[in-house]
Amino acid sequence: MYENIIIKAQKSKFYYYFVSFISQKLIVLVALLCFFAVRNSFQLLKSGILVVILAYATSEAIKVIVKRPRPKNPFLGQLEDTSFPSSHTTVAFAVAFSYMYWGDNSTFLLIFFVLAFFVALGRVLSGAHYVSDVIAGVILAFIVASIGYYFNLGIFIG
Repeated sequence: MYENIIIKAQKSKFYYYFVSFISQKLIVLVALLCFFAVRNSFQLLKSGILVVILAYATSEAIKVIVKRPRPKNPFLGQLEDTSFPSSHTTVAFAVAFSYMYWGDNSTFLLIFFVLAFFVALGRVLSGAHYVSDVIAGVILAFIVASIGYYFNLGIFIG
């Protein structure tokens, strides 16, 4: 069923460009938006950067241990690297959860979660990840951000 949905959807040019954008380029928009959201809070910037780095490193370490192959993609073929958990999703949600803990603007918080959702959606729709990969990325991001908040990780940087 998963492959059938991807095959049908990828025949549309709109789908191709939309999914390419949200699965690969949207993470850059998340990063750029961070600069506007944290321009007045050095604590948020320090803490958020550390949480994102730790979340990404943990995601990559889990990939080495689990070694789950990516879904078979009819257009891209079988990609060589592993898929569990989705690092794009982990990073996008790490930003959102960090802002949830340290930020103070509910508009930015909503924007970060919406963008993170679309990053996760794009990873599945592009055929790069299974749904369980992105769910694991969300959970991992929440755990790392929660630990970071609990231990106030930002105090360790300058």
